[in-house]
Amino acid sequence: EPLLKVARRLLPELGYGAKGAGGVIPPGMNGSDPDLKPYKYNPKYAQQLMKNLPGAKNLVLLHTDGIKTIAIAKRIQKDLKQLGLKLQLEQVPYSEEEKWAEKLAAGKFDLFLMGYKAGGLTPSDLTDTDDLLDPLFKANGEANFMGYVNTTVGDLSEQISGLDITMKVERGDLFRKINRTIYKDIPVIGLFYIEKL
Repeated sequence: EPLLKVARRLLPELGYGAKGAGGVIPPGMNGSDPDLKPYKYNPKYAQQLMKNLPGAKNLVLLHTDGIKTIAIAKRIQKDLKQLGLKLQLEQVPYSEEEKWAEKLAAGKFDLFLMGYKAGGLTPSDLTDTDDLLDPLFKANGEANFMGYVNTTVGDLSEQISGLDITMKVERGDLFRKINRTIYKDIPVIGLFYIEKL
C-alpha cells in the first residue's frame, strides 16, 4: 500500500494533466470546480517522491489495446523508467470486456488506464453527477476498482441522495466537496477530458 500511495502521488507530477483534467467532475456537470487545476509537471518533486518508495520498484499497469491507450501506457512506462521504476504493461483486448472486468476485479496490478463517460454529446444530455461518481467512488461502487474508501465522500453522497434532483445549487455544493476530497486524496489521476468522441 505505501508503494501504491506514493506512486499515485508520483504520476501527476509527470505532466499528464496538461489537457485540463483537474477534478473528477468534468466541466459542464454539476459540481465541476474550475479551481481544481491539473497537477503540474515537476520531475524534481517526482525524484524526491522516489526516495520515499519502499522496497521493490516494479509496477504493473493494466490497459486495453486501443492505439491511444497503448501510446499513453508507453509514455507512462518511459517516464517512470527515467525515475528508476520498472513498469510492466499488461494489455487486454478492448473487445474482451469480460476478461477486462475479471482482471480489474482481481486487482493484480498497481495502476490501470480506464476511461469513463459522463453523458451525451451536449451539456443538456449530461448524466446526473451522481451517476458518474457513485460507481467510481462509493466504497461499494461497481467501477471502484481502485478500492477507494473515504467516509466523507460516502456521507456527502448520502446527503445528495436525500435531495431532490431539482435542488441543483445544494447538490452542486455537495458535489464540489466530493470533487475536492477526491482531488486531495488522489485515488485516480485524470489525464484529460474528451468533450466528444
